[in-house]
Amino acid sequence: MTTLPPPDCAFGYTQEQVNDLLGDGPAQQAFWDWMYGQTQALCTGEQYSHTEGHMVPNSCAGHPHGPVVYTWDFARYWNHVRSRPANPDGSPASTPVIHD
Repeated sequence: MTTLPPPDCAFGYTQEQVNDLLGDGPAQQAFWDWMYGQTQALCTGEQYSHTEGHMVPNSCAGHPHGPVVYTWDFARYWNHVRSRPANPDGSPASTPVIHD
């Protein structure tokens, strides 16, 4: 099983990482079909500080990532699909069922 690299964003995996890891084909489409209805993060490079009462730069300051898939969701999908054989067309044999 291939080990996932660490996410580029503090919130999770960026669109660029998803593209690199899943390719531009049926495997990525199966992932987005599975993600339908799931919550994602929006990395803006800042976060609200309750202490200061306004937005402050976070670890992604200077390079906001935009929409990000949470690490937990991507890792759960990745580990499930990688544990099963692929179909002849390269698409995952099955996708996980969400029980959260």
